[in-house]
Amino acid sequence: KRLEMVHKVLYNRYDNMKSTLLISNFTLQNIQRDLGARLWSRLHENSLIIVPCYWADQRIT
Repeated sequence: KRLEMVHKVLYNRYDNMKSTLLISNFTLQNIQRDLGARLWSRLHENSLIIVPCYWADQRIT
């Protein structure tokens, strides 16, 4: 259900040509899998920029 909401929001923003910032602690592969090829392609169509951030989890350090 949550993933359906994410898809709905992202497709709506795409259709209305809105900028979107995604922040996640998931791997890039997991994000691609969860969003699916179609939505991932649409994000790339609008000049997707990926900024990897690899730092320690502050909750457990």
